[in-house]
Amino acid sequence: SFRLELRGIGLRSTDTLRITPASATCRDNFDGGGEETVLKNCPDNCSPLNIPNSYQYGAGAGMDDVSIQTTASDTVDCDVMNQDCSTVRLLEVLPFVDHTIWRFDADPLLSDGDVVVLDKVTGGSEEQNALVAGHFGLEHMGWPVARTEDPLRIRVPVHLDTPDPPQF
Repeated sequence: SFRLELRGIGLRSTDTLRITPASATCRDNFDGGGEETVLKNCPDNCSPLNIPNSYQYGAGAGMDDVSIQTTASDTVDCDVMNQDCSTVRLLEVLPFVDHTIWRFDADPLLSDGDVVVLDKVTGGSEEQNALVAGHFGLEHMGWPVARTEDPLRIRVPVHLDTPDPPQF
C-alpha cells in the first residue's frame, strides 16, 4: 500500500480524487471511469477504481473516487486508512516583532513549508486575529510554518506591525 500526498489550497476532507486511465480525457470522467489497475481501501477491502456506483447495492456517488484526508488538529499522525488519528491542540500564540511562535500540546508533525490556517483566534483586534489565523478577506490562505528546535513550537511569519503586540 502507499499514500499519495496532495498539495493545494482550499482542500477539505470531504473532497475526493479520481484517478483516470492515461488514455482518458478530462471529458471521459464518467461513473466507473477510474483506473482499473489502482486499488483503494486496501489491504482489507480492496476494490479497483473502475467500479461504477450502480455495481453495489445502495451505493452513493464516488465509488470510483478516492477519499482524501487533510491534516487538522484532530487528524494528526493517522494510519494508512486515515483512522486512529491523534489530536493536537494549539495552546498559545506568542507574538514577536517579525513572527509568531505557536505552541502545541504535542508535536503537530508539521514540516517546514506546510501551510496552516486557524479557525478562530482571539486576543487581538479583529484585523490582528484574522491576520494570525491566515484569513485574508474571504480567503483562508494560511501561513507557511518553520520547525523550531522544540517540536512543540513552530515559527509563523506573521508580522503584526505594532510596538505592543496583543496576547492571544
